[in-house]
Amino acid sequence: MRSTKYGALLAKRSLLAFMLTVAAAALTTAIACGGGETTVIQTVEVEKIVEVEKEVVKEVEVEVVVIPTPEPVRVDSPHITADPAENVWPTIYDANGNLFPKPDSFQEAPLLAARVAAGELPPVGERLPENPLVLKPTESIGKYGGTWYRGFTGPADGQNMERPLHDHFLFYDVSGATVQPNVAESWTVNEDSTEFTFTLRKGHKWSDGAPFTTDDIMFWYEHILKNEELVPNKPAWTRPGGKLLLFEKVDDQTFKVTSEEPYGFFVTLMASVIVNGQATSGERGGGLIAPKHYLSQFHPEFLEGGVEEANAIAAEAGHENWNTYFLQRNNTNQNVDAPMLTAWRLTGSITTNEWSFTRNPYYFAVDTEGNQLPYIDHVVLTLAQNNEVLNLSALAGNYTVMGRHINLAKLPLFLENAESVGYRIQFWRQPQSGIANLYINETWDGNAEIQSYLQNVEFRRALSMGIERDQINEVFFLGVGQTSGL
Repeated sequence: MRSTKYGALLAKRSLLAFMLTVAAAALTTAIACGGGETTVIQTVEVEKIVEVEKEVVKEVEVEVVVIPTPEPVRVDSPHITADPAENVWPTIYDANGNLFPKPDSFQEAPLLAARVAAGELPPVGERLPENPLVLKPTESIGKYGGTWYRGFTGPADGQNMERPLHDHFLFYDVSGATVQPNVAESWTVNEDSTEFTFTLRKGHKWSDGAPFTTDDIMFWYEHILKNEELVPNKPAWTRPGGKLLLFEKVDDQTFKVTSEEPYGFFVTLMASVIVNGQATSGERGGGLIAPKHYLSQFHPEFLEGGVEEANAIAAEAGHENWNTYFLQRNNTNQNVDAPMLTAWRLTGSITTNEWSFTRNPYYFAVDTEGNQLPYIDHVVLTLAQNNEVLNLSALAGNYTVMGRHINLAKLPLFLENAESVGYRIQFWRQPQSGIANLYINETWDGNAEIQSYLQNVEFRRALSMGIERDQINEVFFLGVGQTSGL
C-alpha cells in the first residue's frame, strides 16, 4: 500500500490501474491480477484519498485531485491521464537515504482533540510511541477529516480493506525491492542468517491504549502458532528446512528468531503477504502479532477451568468450540472489540450491510510535520449484491476512491459518463513488475527434459520473446497497458 497519509508503505506489485475521481467523490479502478477480479493499487487509492480529504466538500462541485500534469495515455479522452511525474511517492527516507527525524511536536485530528478535551483520551504525544514512523506525504501535508466511501461484496471480501489496513511487521519501499521498518522499528541479522533480532517501538500501543510489546509476539508464537487446535498446519515460512523457528523474548521491546539453517529470505518474507499481520491473517492464527491482553480471556491456557471453561464461553457466544471462537475474536474484519495496530479500527462488521472503520487514536505514524496519521476520520463500505451492482454504484459516483472489483472492460462506459457524473479516470503505473506476469517454476521435476528447458535461461528468454505482449494488451487491457521488455 502506499500509505502516504496513513503511515504504511506500498508493496503491491501491479503495473496499471485506472482511477475515477468524482467531484465530491473519487473512484479508482485497476486491471485484474487473477481470476478476472480487479486489484486495488493501494498506493494510488491512499494518495488520492488524501487529496480528496484536502478538498472534498459534499455540497460543492470542485476538482478533488491535484497531481502534476502528466502525458496522456493512448485512450483519447479529457477524462483520462497517465501516472504523475516520477518520484512522487510517499517515503520514510530523505534524499540521503536517512530516516526522517522525529518532529519536535505533534498534532492530531479534531475528532481526537475533542476526545482529549473531554478527558476520554490522553494527549497525542502520550499516545504515540517514542519513535513513531515518520512519513513524507506524496505531494503535500494533508487535511484532517472526512469519510472514505467504498463498496464491498460480502464477508469473503476481506482483502478489500486488508490491503490498505496492513500491519506488516516490516514492509517494502516503493520500489518493491528494499525492506524497511513499519510496525518494527529496526532489526539485525547475524552473518550466516540464522539469528534475527527485532526491536519494537517503545511506547507503541494497541487501538484500545494497551501497550504493544514482545509479550504479544510471544503470545502468538507460544499459544497460537504452536497450538495444534488453532494452527494444525504450520505456515511454511515458520518451518525452514522443516524445523519450526524459535522465538525468544529478550526484553519488552526486543525478541530474537533463530533458524537451524541459514534463512536469508526471512526478512523479505516478514515484509511480504506471506507473513502479513493481524489484520490479514489473525483470523487464521497467523500474522505474527496478537493482542495478549485481550485474547487470553478466550484461551484455555489462561483460564482456571481450562478447555472446559473456554468451550463454555464459546458456546455462550454461539460457537461449537473454543478454538473457532478464539479465531473469530481475532478476526479484525468481524470483531469490533478486537484491538488493532492499523490506521483505522473496526466499528461495523463485514457480516453486515455497512462495513465500517474509524481512526485509531494510537496509530504509530506521523507525517513530517508531526501530524498523527491517518488524515481521514472514517471508512465506510456499503454492501453490493455482486460486482455488476458495485460497478453501477461506482458509475453513479457513490464511492470516494475505489479500485477493487472495478471492471476494466467497462472503461468505455466510464468514459461515456465521466463528464455528466463528474469524475476523472487516471492511469497509474507501479514501480517494478506488472499485473500480468509469467513466472517459470524452475524447480519442477515432473519431467527431466522439460525441467532442463525450464532451467535454461536461453529457453526462458525465447519464451519471453514469443509472448504477444501487444496483442494481450489490446485484447485484455483495451490497449491502455504498457508492455515490458524481456
